[in-house]
Amino acid sequence: LIPHFWQYFLELLFKFIFKIIDEQAGKKAYKYFPFLFVMFFFILFSNLMGQVAFGFTSTSHVAITFFISLSIWLACIYIGLIENGVRWFKFFVPDTIPLFILPFFIVLEIISYTIRAFSLSIRLSANMTAGHTLLHLVATLGVKIIPLGFFFLAISFILLMMVITLELAVSFLQAYVFLTLIAVYINDSLSFEH
Repeated sequence: LIPHFWQYFLELLFKFIFKIIDEQAGKKAYKYFPFLFVMFFFILFSNLMGQVAFGFTSTSHVAITFFISLSIWLACIYIGLIENGVRWFKFFVPDTIPLFILPFFIVLEIISYTIRAFSLSIRLSANMTAGHTLLHLVATLGVKIIPLGFFFLAISFILLMMVITLELAVSFLQAYVFLTLIAVYINDSLSFEH
């Protein structure tokens, strides 16, 4: 059977996501492929929904992205504890640190691990909001310069098309970054040593 275009396209996406998981998390994370595959497309389609006129971009709201990020962060802790048991807490103890400053570094490691949930959320939300704000500003500029003539309107239209293209690229890029970071976090839970 000769695959048609959509089957070939979906197989390329499947291989693309599988390659990211393989490079970032290794063979141990293959069992999390279905979750990561769905999460990639959920983020991608949520981002792209904002590109449709009067569409709603759920990923531009911190409350939604924080819930997703917090759920993933808690799942990574759970994965680390299930896969490694209590030994997983060794992740917070750097190997080559002198004993007198070890407590300070343990606190820093715990804080940096906790910040992951916030950074994953804020990164996605801020980038989507910034893109929509830029798109709104350029569209408003286009409306305001209509009385100036066709030349300025054409420049504004070209600029608007460039921003829309940028927004489409950012939608895909943010889904890619989100997937990559989740794969890295899962890798940290599976192989916890520094």
